[in-house]
Amino acid sequence: MSPNKTGESEKMDKKKVELKFNMERREVFKNGQRIKFSPIEFSILNVIKTNYFQVLTRDNIIKKVWNGKSAHQRTVDHHIAHIRKRLGRESIETVNSFGYRIGLGYTGDT
Repeated sequence: MSPNKTGESEKMDKKKVELKFNMERREVFKNGQRIKFSPIEFSILNVIKTNYFQVLTRDNIIKKVWNGKSAHQRTVDHHIAHIRKRLGRESIETVNSFGYRIGLGYTGDT
């Protein structure tokens, strides 16, 4: 990793991201700021967060979010990309050749 302006690595900066979820209001906060998501994106985030200690395959996510209805695996990737765009790449970790799990900074529900 390349050092940033303060000489710390980028990974050190990523650890400072704080994610909080308010499930009743279907809200997500990044460092205290509310971030808006589509219903599907929020559902994907919820599934990944709820299964915090597990790595979820695309098929797992499809079964839980689309309730077993047909959805293409690339649809999951598309929504994950949108989530990462709003929360940062570190918010959802990719486990190569397997699936996804919640990334750095998850601190629990509000």
